[in-house]
Amino acid sequence: MANKEFIGKIVQITKKLRNNIFIGLIIFVRIFLFEPYIVPSESMSRTMENGDVVIATKYNYGFSRMSIPFIGGMLPFWKNKIMAKTPQRGDVICFSIDKEPSKLYTKRIIGINGDKVQMKNGTIYINNEAMKIEYKEAYELIHDNGSKEDMSVFSVTLPSGKSYEILRRDPDNISDRNIASDNTEIFEVPNGHVFCMGDNMHFSQDFRFHNFVSSVSYDRIIGKPTLIIFGSSSRMAQENNWISWIIRLPFSIISMIINIKWSRIGRFI
Repeated sequence: MANKEFIGKIVQITKKLRNNIFIGLIIFVRIFLFEPYIVPSESMSRTMENGDVVIATKYNYGFSRMSIPFIGGMLPFWKNKIMAKTPQRGDVICFSIDKEPSKLYTKRIIGINGDKVQMKNGTIYINNEAMKIEYKEAYELIHDNGSKEDMSVFSVTLPSGKSYEILRRDPDNISDRNIASDNTEIFEVPNGHVFCMGDNMHFSQDFRFHNFVSSVSYDRIIGKPTLIIFGSSSRMAQENNWISWIIRLPFSIISMIINIKWSRIGRFI
């Protein structure tokens, strides 16, 4: 009888230890290795589309308070990065901003330390040098509300020679909002900060607009989107009221599964 009780206690201890190791492993992975998230908008189309589930690697630029899920934004006393690496123009990054520390944004870096960035008639200028832009093909964009619009894909080449693709509306579809985003003041990027834009140039709320932010500091960079593990033509529930969001969530998940976009799965960013 004593042996059975002893064995039972050993089994209980083993289970608790196993559970603690499992929890510790999850915490380690979330802080130092990977961050999964769902793309919530069309601002990075077609690189990343609304409804894509993306894995971001967290070791590309070092580790800061923002590497810690949920509570990182509440640690204002920790400003430095460990094993810091300098982000480069053209990198796609995940970051948060001071006014919404728990929300994850994804944009592309256009300017770094000391750069002067400006939009003139839809062309990106970095330090008064116009970036090379070339038309590639037509593209049908599915907006967040489900409507469709004909767009154009262009290739942009940065001073380093790195190229990436952007989306632009056709000239006969330009609206007042697009004019504002195509012609901006000069933004000078502070040291230790980056200036970012979305690849969907006419439908991205980004650093060109004063109601967002004009730059983000290195310590706010959380990671680098790397791999798309799921994609769907359906959209996640977007509700300001969290109760309504929870009610709609199961239906959103079912709809996303029914409308899987297999071509998105396994795509590297």
